[in-house]
Amino acid sequence: MIFRRRTVPLVIVIASLLAVEGSQGTVVATPQSGPARASQSRSGGPGSNPVLPPSSLPDYVGTASQVMGKLPTGPLLTIKTPHGDVAVHNFYQANPPVNEAGDLVIKITRKYFIVVDTAQPTMNFWLGIKGKPFSTWRGVAEQDLLATLGVNKAGACKLSVTSGVIYTPGDPNDGKSFPLSFCGPGGDLRN
Repeated sequence: MIFRRRTVPLVIVIASLLAVEGSQGTVVATPQSGPARASQSRSGGPGSNPVLPPSSLPDYVGTASQVMGKLPTGPLLTIKTPHGDVAVHNFYQANPPVNEAGDLVIKITRKYFIVVDTAQPTMNFWLGIKGKPFSTWRGVAEQDLLATLGVNKAGACKLSVTSGVIYTPGDPNDGKSFPLSFCGPGGDLRN
């Protein structure tokens, strides 16, 4: 399972960021050269959320441009999937950090993270849920994914997206992978 394979390095990332962040809200990974700025969080108000530099990630290896070289340009990316092409916002424009596994860390919050494995032939997105209850924070993370990518639910169902809990012994969802809650088994939008 993709999510299970990825939990070990990201557990370190999340634990480290939570320790650094303390009781603050969302942490948005931005390019190291970018200015630190506050953003609004779902769990706090405006300004309660300092942006951490990518170098604060324990398995940070560099920004996307440093690791991958030339990045896609333009406002949109087209992701080819077995269910059809999906146009998404170009998340490379933020020059996100890359971890040791080669994944782009798009967003990290106290309650969840959004990461994309850009390996071909299909990009795999995954949502790691830390907040409880799982179903609540899974829904919040899914809505954030839709907003971040600029896609509707039908488009998101065409993508390869997995969610699950960050490694938590004793959690009944530990080690399980879940599709988007609004998608059927064939990549179709549930009615």
